[in-house]
Parts: sequence; C-alpha cells; structure tokens
Amino acid sequence: MKEAGVLLHISSLPSKYGIGSLGKACYEFIDYLALSGNKYWQILPINPTGYKDSPYQPLSTFAFNEYLIDLELLKDDGMLAESDICCLLNEDKIRYDDLFRNKIIILAKTYQFKEKYSKEFTSFVIENTWWLDDYALFRVIKKVHGDIGLNDFPCDLKFRNHTFLQQFKEKYCLEIDQFRWYQYLFYRQWQKMRDYAKEKGIKIIGDMPIYVAYDSSDVWANPENYLLNADLSLKYVAGVPADAFSEKGQLWGNPIYNYEYMSQDDYSWFKRRIKYQLNLFDMLRIDHFRGFAGYYRVDANASNALNGKWCKGPGFAIFKDFKDAKIIAEDLGVITKDVCLLLEQCGYPGMNVMMFDLKPVNKCRYFKRYCKNRVLYTGTHDNDTLYSWFNHFSLKEQKNILQSLGIKDDQLKYYNLIYDLLKKNVNLVIIPLQDYFLLDNNYRMNVPSTNDGNWTVRIKEEFFTMQNAAIIYHLLKKAHRC
Repeated sequence: MKEAGVLLHISSLPSKYGIGSLGKACYEFIDYLALSGNKYWQILPINPTGYKDSPYQPLSTFAFNEYLIDLELLKDDGMLAESDICCLLNEDKIRYDDLFRNKIIILAKTYQFKEKYSKEFTSFVIENTWWLDDYALFRVIKKVHGDIGLNDFPCDLKFRNHTFLQQFKEKYCLEIDQFRWYQYLFYRQWQKMRDYAKEKGIKIIGDMPIYVAYDSSDVWANPENYLLNADLSLKYVAGVPADAFSEKGQLWGNPIYNYEYMSQDDYSWFKRRIKYQLNLFDMLRIDHFRGFAGYYRVDANASNALNGKWCKGPGFAIFKDFKDAKIIAEDLGVITKDVCLLLEQCGYPGMNVMMFDLKPVNKCRYFKRYCKNRVLYTGTHDNDTLYSWFNHFSLKEQKNILQSLGIKDDQLKYYNLIYDLLKKNVNLVIIPLQDYFLLDNNYRMNVPSTNDGNWTVRIKEEFFTMQNAAIIYHLLKKAHRC
C-alpha cells in the first residue's frame, strides 16, 4: 500500500514556552496529519541534547530530552502553577540558553508530587535502571561541577572509582532521583501522546543516530565500547570525507566504536539499543546506516576530515536479530558494494532524496526506476527547504528541471515537484512540513559543518491552515496515498 508522512521534529511545533513539546500542539498536529491524509510522522532523535543542542550529539542514547516535556500538561496535573512557567521566553526561534537556565529549575518544582505517582515512577525506574542510574548520576556530576564535559571530570569520577562514586551518590541522592523523575515525566507524556496517535491512525517514525556523543553517559559508563586513549580522551572521531555539504568533509566529533571489543558479546549493547528504540516507535530510521558496512574515522586532533580512513564495520552481525523489524536505513553518502550487500541482507528500505538525485539536466539518476522498497524524501533535516533549494537554480535551470519532469504549470511548480515524488511507485514518501508550507531557508533545520543557528526552527501556528491541509490532502489523494 502506498502511504505518506511528514517530517517535523517535536521541538519545531508551536508552543508558548520556547520549544515544541508533548502537549496540546502535539495532539493538534496529529489531528492535522490525519486530516491531510498522512499516515506517518517522522521526528528527529528525542534524546537530551548537549553541546550546540544537536539531537545527533545526545547526552545519552537511551534518555529523553527534558526540554520536550510539556509544562501545561504538568500544570493541568496540578504539579505547576501559571506563575511557575511564564518565565520561559517565547520567540520565533528556540532559545536553548534560556531553556538550559530555566527548564530544569521549573521541572524540579514537580518533584514534590513524586509520592502521588510513586507506583508508576517506581516501576519506570526498575524497568530502566540499566541506563537510567548512570544517566542521572552523569547529569548530576556535570551539574555540580558547572556543567563540565566528560574529559574535565575529576579523576575519581571520570574513572568511576567505586568508593568515591558511592560517596557522591549518598551526598547527592536527592538530585540524582530528580533526574530519574524528569525521565519518568517525559515517558508518561510520551506514552499518552503515542496512544493518541494510534487512535488517529498515525504511526511515529523515530530516528536513531549511529553514534553517541563523547560527552555522554554512554561513554562514561562503558568506555571500553569506544576507541579512546588511556586517559579516556578521544583517539579518533567520526565524520565523512568531502561531500555535497563540505569541501573538507565533515568532522562530527563522535567517538568511534571499539567493534572488536563489542563483538566479544555479540554486540549486546547495540542490540539492546535497537530493541529499546523499536519499542518506543512504530518504525525506526537509523541514521548513517552505511557506517555499519564501512565507517570513516579521523584522528581526533585533525582540523578537517580530508585525511581520514575507511574501516570495515560490523555489518549484518548487529542486525541479524532484527531482520523483520520496521527499520528505514539511511543509505546516503558514499555508497559502495558492501553497503548494498548489507541493505540486501537486512531487507530494510533505503532512502532517496530528491535534492540529491534531481539535477538541472534532462538525464540524471532521478529518472532511474525506484524499487518499492525505498523511502523517498524531497529533503532531510540536513537539506535546505524545497522552496529555497529550487530558487537557487537559474530560471533556465528551473525550466529544464520542470520540462524534464513533464511539469507545465509553472505557477504550481513547488507542489508539482512534491507530487512528482508522491506519484512514484514506492511504498512510502516523507515530505518535510516546511516543503508543504513553501517556507524559505529561515526554516531550514540544519546546515551540516556549521555550529551556530541550527536546530532552532519553530513553525508558526498561523501556517497550520485548513487550506494547507486541503492542498496536502489533494496531492496525496491524486497520488493514491490516502
């Protein structure tokens, strides 16, 4: 069956409190998706963000982002008053510095109601102790020491001296339990939102980054899983060679996995991670999937990614237990035979992006036949919006593109570009909401290889009109996707 969905992160939803969250706007967006004929909502990773607030550099690969907890729902539950939540700035872009200063302070006020939810909370803690305890402890260590990074932890804490850790836990037991509590609050709101989505026939596609951040509870709790120096500093970092986004390649800064060590217990950490993610979502997109076939590593002290090295990845060994799982493999970038073989072994659909495949010439790879087992996108979170991307071409180039696709109505060119993708014979097409709303590059989510101004997009409530919903429905109906 041919279906369609929309790409939009939770953080970009309208909200009075500085960032999109799991509250009223989230439920209204689910209604909007159903009304417009969509069946899927794809989001970005929902893990807590660290330096530069990228969801692909999370403080934990298992924990939830406290920023996305909805404050009005907590007010409705009687845990907060209006005066508690009005201090957060409501601007056109997400102000992470404001959230960093104020959101945890606000959430801390709800901890006094823990006993009211003690049974649920205790159950949540018991079920998630295997990652939750390390995460909560990691966050408190950072907080107590001025939010320092892992590399600057005091030695006894950095190397997890048992005696010193026990003393720290006893001293800060209240603060540690509070961070467990915030995770419970998110999970409680998440489960209610997901139940509502199921009622409305909307399936949620999650996103799992291939790597973890260096400054994370994952690295701190299990440093043996990564290629680090004896002092736990970075030995290598992840990235990609020169590509469409950067002439000098991309340095992502994530630590490289010690796959040789992880293979000794059959990659149990990875398998637990994938299983955990699959339980949270209806479908899971795995970012940079090609890195499991072969990955690119760069010396940690390198200034760019030009002189990195390709290394053999673990391949099918990680995925052999998930052959029938609902997974989308992001097979973008430099694709070699080993990547194609891994994708074939797993049976997962790969991805194609219009902005990479479609060029202003008559004959290009966009015209190749897509098999049904692909997921098509106009763009991803890393691409410009369709409106701005297309307008970067000259008028002559635009005309060539439209003519090559048989598009004659220049007045509706953006919608016709979307429709051309929707009508292709594949099972699933995902369109970023910015593209349906014809928004410009002020609404671009991320510019790879840049550090500032990313991940801050907020979609204004005024864009969610019935007219826009009708346009989306018409496009999907015409393409036989609803």
